[in-house]
Amino acid sequence: MPRVRKDRNSRVRVEPFWKIGLYIRLSKEDDNEDESESVVNQEKILRDFVDEYFEPGTFVIVDVFVDDGLTGTDKLRPSFRRLECCIERKEVNCMIIKSLARGFRNLSDQQKFLEEFIPTHGARFINLSSPFIDTYTNPRSASGLEVPIRGMFNEQFAAQTSEEIRKTFKMKRERGEFIGAFAPYGYAGVIIGLN
Repeated sequence: MPRVRKDRNSRVRVEPFWKIGLYIRLSKEDDNEDESESVVNQEKILRDFVDEYFEPGTFVIVDVFVDDGLTGTDKLRPSFRRLECCIERKEVNCMIIKSLARGFRNLSDQQKFLEEFIPTHGARFINLSSPFIDTYTNPRSASGLEVPIRGMFNEQFAAQTSEEIRKTFKMKRERGEFIGAFAPYGYAGVIIGLN
């Protein structure tokens, strides 16, 4: 389905047909962030972008890959890994993400993905937020100075969040408070009404 166009010199030019994979991630810690970070809103933002950025007939959205409740530091996120496999098999040739933080919380993983994985598989990568990256229209956009700086901030944020969670759990343990997902069988919690 690639579109055929003639350029100014009457040469035939075949435009690529984009098989798009939208990637969305929401971690447990994102519950307190603004509403735009929800899975539903991230998908709406990405779909609106595709409709405005791409000409009709030049793309298809193959799938929406969602890792809900997972950290960006996890290398084995199921949907991210599935998206990578789709890129390797050429089922997807364009990945779009709302921000680098949604895909990566580790600078070395981010750089390896952008500078090795994407070019090796001839895929296109688009990041909507700052810095805007489109490796097809501007191949050097993924290697600009702001990209690793943003990656360092994202990595630091993940480390800081992890440290804050550990501090909270430590404080709760010291107070004798329960820190698991649910109270064990038979545990009544706070008993109300005892004098």
